[in-house]
Amino acid sequence: MNLKLVIAGPQGVGKSLISNFLAGQADKLVGDSTPTAGVRILEFETKVRGVPDMLNVELWDSSGDHK
Repeated sequence: MNLKLVIAGPQGVGKSLISNFLAGQADKLVGDSTPTAGVRILEFETKVRGVPDMLNVELWDSSGDHK
């Protein structure tokens, strides 16, 4: 099963921290990060309660900068 997810919002609100946490690249929802330039795509597999198959996730972490 496939899922594509876009994380969007204003600059500096923690989109990258949430994306890293969901992708298993961070242990906590705290820390310093550099601003995302453009879009960063994270791909990972996860198991969701109530769904018998593994879920293939493509998570798009977008920049909050209007440039």
